[in-house]
Amino acid sequence: MSDNSPLHRLREKHPWPANRPTVLPTTWNDDGGGREMLTDLIVERNVSIILEIGVFFGGSARTWLNASPNVTVIGVDPWQGSPWWSLYAKQKRRFNLVEQLELEEGPYETFLASNWDFRDRMIAVRGTSPGAVQDIFAIGVVPDLIYLDSDKTGLEIEICHRLFPNAIISGEDWWWGTDRWRDPDDGYPIRKPVREFCRQHNFYLKTKSHTWLIDDRPSSLSYLLQRPLYHFKGARRRVRSFVRGALGAAKRSPSF
Repeated sequence: MSDNSPLHRLREKHPWPANRPTVLPTTWNDDGGGREMLTDLIVERNVSIILEIGVFFGGSARTWLNASPNVTVIGVDPWQGSPWWSLYAKQKRRFNLVEQLELEEGPYETFLASNWDFRDRMIAVRGTSPGAVQDIFAIGVVPDLIYLDSDKTGLEIEICHRLFPNAIISGEDWWWGTDRWRDPDDGYPIRKPVREFCRQHNFYLKTKSHTWLIDDRPSSLSYLLQRPLYHFKGARRRVRSFVRGALGAAKRSPSF
C-alpha cells in the first residue's frame, strides 16, 4: 500500500535532486551553544518531526538528526542567491566557499551537498515564513518541535503556535543583538517577544547560551541551579555597561 501520509506528501512536493551537486560541501555550523538542551529534549520526549525555519547550511539540523534516528527535519529557507552569502563567508574566513556562494544557486547547492547523506530524513522546503509554514500546515504535517533561526522580531512565534498549538517552540540567538553593550537586556531583539509570549500563554522560558526554549513544563532542579551563574553574568554586564557609559560621557565632557 502506498504511503499517503502528510509527511510523504510534503516530501513528494519538495524532492531532492537525482544527483548530488558538484559544489564543495561544508560542515559550517554557527553554534552559539546550548543546543544540548534541545538534543536532550528530543530524546526524552521522543520527538520525531522538527520544523526548522532558517536552515543556512544545515548545521543545527544535522545536530537534531544525530540526536535520534527517529527524527525527520523539515527545513525552511529560501537559499536565495545574493551578495550576502559570499560576503558573510569572507567575514567568517570561509574562503573556500566564496566563489560557489556567488552563484545564483550556490547557497542551495551547498546546502544539498552538505546534507546529502541525510536526504532520507530531511525535507528541504525552499520558501519564506510564514507562507512556507502555512503550506506545511495545509498539507497536514504536525511538527513536535519548531526551531526558529531567522526572524528576530518574534512574529513567527505566535504564527507557529496558532498553527501548531502542541508543538514545542525554540530558537537561536538569545545572546545576539546590535545594541547589547549599551542595553544588556533589551539590546537582544528576540528576548522581549519570547518573554511576552511566555507571559501571555503561561509557558516556561528556558535558556542556555544562545539557545532558548518555550516549554509547557516547569524547569527541573538541575536547570534552576544553573541560574545564579546566569544572573551573576547579567549583573556583570550591567556594571560593564555603566562603566563604559560613564567613561564615554567623561570623554565627551568639555575641558576648561
